Amino acid sequence: MGQRMLEQIFGGRRHRLHAQVARVLEAAGGDLDQQAALLAHHWENAGDPWQAAQWHKRAAEWAGLRNAAEGMRHWQRVSSLVRPLPHNKETLDLGISACQGMLTLFWRLGTPTDEASRVFEEGRQLAEENQDVEALAALHGTYGCVIGLVDGLTDEYLQYARRATELADQTDNIGLQLAERAFLGYASVFAGEMDQGIATCVDTCKRFPEDPALGAEYTGYSPYLGVLNAHAWMLVRSGRFAEGAAVLARGEKLARECEDYEVLTWMQLANIDMDIVRADAASACEHAETAVKGGDRSATPQSVQVGQMVLGVMHRLNGNWDEAIEALETALHQAKTGANREFEAWSGAELALAFFARGNLDLAEDAAQTAMDVARVQNARCDEVRSRLALARIQIRRGDEAALQSAKNVLARAQALIDETGTAAYQPDVHECRARLASLLGNEAEAQREIECARRLYVEMDAPSRLEGLDAEDR
Repeated sequence: MGQRMLEQIFGGRRHRLHAQVARVLEAAGGDLDQQAALLAHHWENAGDPWQAAQWHKRAAEWAGLRNAAEGMRHWQRVSSLVRPLPHNKETLDLGISACQGMLTLFWRLGTPTDEASRVFEEGRQLAEENQDVEALAALHGTYGCVIGLVDGLTDEYLQYARRATELADQTDNIGLQLAERAFLGYASVFAGEMDQGIATCVDTCKRFPEDPALGAEYTGYSPYLGVLNAHAWMLVRSGRFAEGAAVLARGEKLARECEDYEVLTWMQLANIDMDIVRADAASACEHAETAVKGGDRSATPQSVQVGQMVLGVMHRLNGNWDEAIEALETALHQAKTGANREFEAWSGAELALAFFARGNLDLAEDAAQTAMDVARVQNARCDEVRSRLALARIQIRRGDEAALQSAKNVLARAQALIDETGTAAYQPDVHECRARLASLLGNEAEAQREIECARRLYVEMDAPSRLEGLDAEDR
């Protein structure tokens, strides 16, 4: 009994002391954002969970993406502190904010999706109880991004992004509507929905103001820049390089002006896609430098993985095989461990091509086959085309009857996927592979027809290095 009384006496005194310190700090003013974590600590130890949760929220918002792991810890404390409190509009709003805040960081940190599913479900229930359609829209969009990037669930990403857009359109919040269209644009890229995705991006740019800050509170990046990025990327994959480059130039200028290094990093994915098709080693150097620097400045595993993958592609295009393999193996490991499962197949296909160029056909074929299998499971149709083209090149190099028959089948499916998705950027590679295959089978007339088809497309795509390669093969 005596011990319990002492604990009550000293515990109450300690609570009052922490509350007094917190009030003094608040009254002192200054930059309270920087003091938010300390204030949260004192209010928590003062036994005031509501005050503590509000200061943890402020600390999480101040940490932002500069220190995503620290921000995550604060959002988790908000959720834990507010969860036992009686439900009213204020506590529900704060609980929803915590769930949305965690989801926004989950895809950047590569948090396991079982945890994301739990947080999404909690946030959804709170939003429904609060009759908050805006929150429901935001939660659906961000959760779709998590399961897409962290788990590579391409179809589910698109499904949740579409639902988020539908919900956002039930509100008058144009920032929210723009944010959900950014998620929808990226989901369309990954799902290979080029025509529909491009149409959505064009409509979005017509309907919404050119405001890089609009809706950023729902995504953590500029939704307007995200839409430009997705639009450019789909134009590139559709083989419309001049249009894609023009949108990218506009987007990169805006991204640099508003210092959105996260989206600037992602824009290099569209750039490096063009570099691959054009075999433009010099441009790849510039784009890799931007991607690596942007990824480092963003300092999240997601952006770092993008920088590493683009760096690996650059080394491959420049003939630095060992450096390419090292960078791409690192990027592949990062993707597989949750930083970016959506790019697992792309990283694997690039690694296969690096092994192929170095002459290790066994490792190359294994990497290409694995990448193709991953892409099929994820229904990442663009990356399935990419991995099939890598596998076909390897099998054609082997040259035996079984390998050539397999290459023919692999190319047939690649062509079907190009037709389904409208990803014409990959079409000239199919023609080149078919030409080599026809030549090995003794059909020179067919080989020449395929080469001419590739040549015509490379002219349209302004790919002089690839044209030089075709001319060298003719000689």
